[in-house]
Amino acid sequence: MNKNILISGCSWATGCGLPEEKNNPRNWPTQLVNAIWPGADMNNIAQNGNNNDTIFFMTAEELLKNRYDCVIVEWSETARLNYNIGLELYHTLSRCESDHDINLVNHETVKADWLYKNIKQNIVKISNEHWFILNMVRYLNILIQLQKPYGEIFFVNGGGCWPDGYFNRCDSWTDADSYTKNDILQMDFRDDEEIAQLYRKVHDDYENAGGINEYRWLNLYNSLHTSKIDIASDTDLHPGILSQDKFATEFILKIKNIGKQNV
Repeated sequence: MNKNILISGCSWATGCGLPEEKNNPRNWPTQLVNAIWPGADMNNIAQNGNNNDTIFFMTAEELLKNRYDCVIVEWSETARLNYNIGLELYHTLSRCESDHDINLVNHETVKADWLYKNIKQNIVKISNEHWFILNMVRYLNILIQLQKPYGEIFFVNGGGCWPDGYFNRCDSWTDADSYTKNDILQMDFRDDEEIAQLYRKVHDDYENAGGINEYRWLNLYNSLHTSKIDIASDTDLHPGILSQDKFATEFILKIKNIGKQNV
């Protein structure tokens, strides 16, 4: 019987920018599935523009409906937003970027620049990326439990903002990376005791949510965004064919090594 493999994610998993995108044989999910599970039935539900909330809900809903021998979930940019603007019979989902206006009923138009300046920039301004990362940790642990009775699940870092070693708790916050110190803890505006308490809280939050489960990641500290070696075209900055080959080769090796360790 053929294996059933589920792929979920955003444009990093659809092959955005490549000819035929998901159906392009050089797209890394297709290469990976063909190499590890020859003849498998692959269901790639990834969609361009998905944020991590959407990726989680789509994956969870699919796992509640169907059984898969292996699931690969690619996570998007950490703080990407998805908002449905109004209620229409056509597509009104926005990432609150300066890319396209949304036309609503009664000749009302929500301008892309307004969404970016008034929604995206303000949410990013008042937010701390810890909360976006924590939600992803919660999501992946829920998916692990949903998939556990039926097969394996692996994760891919599509556009995560965290640096190398971020999820490793140091003995002291003073030994943490600069991203943790400056972006997460905002150390320039706090005294040492408050920084220490917040540092413990951040890692306690991740631990209480189930942890990052590093062994399930194919590239935890080496996102597709930062490790691509070419682009799809002069007008599309998504990974090109050479990057797709690179990702596939690395992920195939990683999954094979995980399989050997579990023998």
